[in-house]
Amino acid sequence: MKSYIPFLSLRYLWFHKVSSGLGILGVTLGVGLVIVVVGVMDGFQTRLKNSLLGNTAAVVVRPAYAVDAEALCREIKAKVPGVVEASPIVTAPSLIAPDNRERGSEQPCRVMGIDPVPENRISRLEDKLRRGLTSDSPSSLVESATLEQPFRLSEAERAMNRRQRAEKQGVIVGSRLAVRLGVRTGELVQFFTAKRKPGTGGSGRSGELLYEAELFRVTGILTTGDFEVDSMIVLMDRRDALSFFREWMTLDADEVRLLLDDSERCDAVKADIQARADSLAAASVKKGGYLGPMPLKVETWKDIHGYVLAAVENERGLLIVITSFSFLVVAFLIGSTQSMLVVEKTREIGVLRALGASVPGTSAVFLGNGFFIGAIGAVAGWGVGTAITSNIQAIADYISRTFGINLFPQEIYRFSTIPIDVKGGFVLNICLGAMAFALLGSLLPAVRAAMLDPVESLHHE
Repeated sequence: MKSYIPFLSLRYLWFHKVSSGLGILGVTLGVGLVIVVVGVMDGFQTRLKNSLLGNTAAVVVRPAYAVDAEALCREIKAKVPGVVEASPIVTAPSLIAPDNRERGSEQPCRVMGIDPVPENRISRLEDKLRRGLTSDSPSSLVESATLEQPFRLSEAERAMNRRQRAEKQGVIVGSRLAVRLGVRTGELVQFFTAKRKPGTGGSGRSGELLYEAELFRVTGILTTGDFEVDSMIVLMDRRDALSFFREWMTLDADEVRLLLDDSERCDAVKADIQARADSLAAASVKKGGYLGPMPLKVETWKDIHGYVLAAVENERGLLIVITSFSFLVVAFLIGSTQSMLVVEKTREIGVLRALGASVPGTSAVFLGNGFFIGAIGAVAGWGVGTAITSNIQAIADYISRTFGINLFPQEIYRFSTIPIDVKGGFVLNICLGAMAFALLGSLLPAVRAAMLDPVESLHHE
């Protein structure tokens, strides 16, 4: 590039300080806006994926026969490559209330019966039973319980419970549900379930119902950071759940959750289990049990939550398109200001051509002007976007305190803090795209300047 081109480009940039400043400001705001919007969407997408994987599993197997849950877990781990751990789960809807409840204080909940050791490996349960966010934070469990045995009660209470049910243990309540109930670790809660009155209904689903309640000690508080999970889930030992909810839990496991050595291989593991479904079921059916034509239903986390992730991805794409329109506005702004600059500098362009400047060199002066506007704006926008995303939670908290506007309600977005994930490659592409739009806006004025007749330009008033 000849030396006069960057010199004149920068000179014209300084000559039109106001219009150049507006162009730079437009690029800055456009780049910063896209970085913030996409950073939030990517952060939300990443945290949602981690939450879905952490609170469910990469692959879920649902048996439809009289399953021996432990046997099915052993068979899957032994015969299916890529499976690291298998955890049986039973679930039931219920009502929960504090022991000293007032009328109408019951809250709906979803009871999950788990085996703590395998479930801890799959969903990292121990991380969700801490009061803080780091590995050295104290647990929220009673003294008798441990992170390996989170439902364990004291020997005195276990002795008392043996009169009700052998080896009865405690429960873990979701943090937001515990707040609504007003219960803390170590207190008692009641669960309610419906049972058919003996002698009515036969083997069908009809018959007179009796409502039964039972007390459980809260041994811990579950904090996942996911609003839906923390508001509804109660964890219970699977044996206790099968005993208390026996009327509604007809199988030893409603589902078996699988931990894989690579969660991205979930589709391959699903296909493998489907191919081995008959042999896996035959090896894990209880004596006298019946195997139907489809004994195992297998789903990946993408199958279960695919619509949620697709909605987030579509929203991300839509926001990128909408915010990118700001670059078109900037391109028109740069084009109009550059056109005015060409008119004002017509005589200088004639002098430049008379001194030997080529047509490409003349157009390069104005393209360079647009390039500098785009480059300065892109760098400034990168700085603005980084500053906002680094402090976005503090900004949101300030707006909430000052104006009473909650920008990220947990009830809608599931998480208590705004997630951010700014990818360097995407930021680079946005900056390059902004510079390209700036050059595009300068293209027509640059061509117009290059096509001016030198003689007529020298006589321009």
